[in-house]
Amino acid sequence: MSIQGKDDKIIEENTKVKTGDKFVIALSSSSYTIHLSAKGDITGRGVIDNKDTIKVYQILRERVEVENYYKLASDINEDGILKINEVAKSHQYVEKKIESLEE
Repeated sequence: MSIQGKDDKIIEENTKVKTGDKFVIALSSSSYTIHLSAKGDITGRGVIDNKDTIKVYQILRERVEVENYYKLASDINEDGILKINEVAKSHQYVEKKIESLEE
């Protein structure tokens, strides 16, 4: 088992996991890959900033095509439906008006 970045390099133990990183289980006969998503990390850089707020808006308005794990990271309130509320919450977090995306 390993956690790998988008570049397939193994991520060290104390490194922050980002959206788009992979959890890989290698067995003798096959391997399984699970792509990870981190709430609010829509750009997959490991930080949440204005670029993420812009990206969630672009995904909402279908201006960009992204893999499903980025859509999952965009669904900040985790209700399965991407709405303008996610854009607002991302912006509030970036502007430090809320301390957590869990609020």
